[in-house]
Amino acid sequence: MREQKYTPYLFISPFFLLFTLFSVGPLVYALYMSFNRIESFAQAPEFVGLRQYINILTDPRFHRSLLNIFTYTVVAVSFTLAISLLLANLLNVRLPGRVVYRSAYFLPVVTSLVAAGIFFRLILAERVGILNEILRSFGLPSYRWLNDPKLMMPSLIVVTTWRSFGFFLVIFLAAIQNIPSELYDASRVDGASITQTLFRITLPLLFPTIFFCIVTATIGSIQLFDEPYVLFTAQGGVPPRDEVITPAIYLYNSAFQQFRFGKAAAVGFIVSLIIFILTLAQVRIMGRRGGFST
Repeated sequence: MREQKYTPYLFISPFFLLFTLFSVGPLVYALYMSFNRIESFAQAPEFVGLRQYINILTDPRFHRSLLNIFTYTVVAVSFTLAISLLLANLLNVRLPGRVVYRSAYFLPVVTSLVAAGIFFRLILAERVGILNEILRSFGLPSYRWLNDPKLMMPSLIVVTTWRSFGFFLVIFLAAIQNIPSELYDASRVDGASITQTLFRITLPLLFPTIFFCIVTATIGSIQLFDEPYVLFTAQGGVPPRDEVITPAIYLYNSAFQQFRFGKAAAVGFIVSLIIFILTLAQVRIMGRRGGFST
C-alpha cells in the first residue's frame, strides 16, 4: 500500500530533478555570484554584499542602457503592434493569394537573428550598402545608418520591427477570425461604417489579445540583445556604442569584456526585477481597463 502511495512521485521525480539541476540550481548560484566579486573562476570569490548592485545603479552607462531600452520599447512596441494589427485586418479579407502573404509576413520570424542582422548590415552599410546605392541613383545623399548617433536607434527599430511583426500578426489574425461573424453582419445591417466596426467591435473584443501582445513585446524588448549586437558591433569585436547599448549588452560586456561575472549576475537580477515590475504594472493598469480579473 505504501509503495502505491509513493509510485506517482517516482514517475514525476525526473522532471523535478532536472528542473532543480538546470533551473533552480543555476538561479541560486547566480544570486550567490551577484554578492561576490568574481573575476576568474580560478580564484576564490570575494564577498562584497550589495556593493555591486550599488555600483550598477549609479553607473551612467547603465542609466543610458535603461534610457535606450525605454525609448526603444515605447516606439518599437507601438510601431510593431500597430503594423501587425493593420495587416491582420487586411489579411482577414478574402484576397487572392492571402496564404502566400501570410507565409511571407511570418518568414522573418523564423529567420536566424544573426543572419537577419548580417543581411541588414549589408543593406545599411555606408559605402556599399544597398539602401545608399538606391538613394545615390536618384541623386539623393547617402546616410551613415549604422554610425550616425541620430540614425542608429531608428535603424534598430526598423530592423527589429521587420523581424518580429509577423509573430504578432499571426496572433492578431487568429483572434480576429474567432470573433463571431454575426456581430459584423448585424453591424452591416445597422449601417455601421468600417471605422465604427473597427472601434466598436474588433478592437474591444481584441483587447485581451492586445494586452497579451503588449506584455510579451515589452518583455522581449527589455531583453533585446542580438540585433543591436550584430548590427553595431565594429570590426575586431568592439561592442556597440552607448547610443544603442541595452541592459543585455551591458550584462554581456560585464561578463565577457570585463570578466566581472559577479557584476553580470547582479545586472541580470536587476533587469529581471525591472521586467517583473513593468509586467505587474501593465497587468494592473490594463486589467482594470479591460474589465477582467488580475
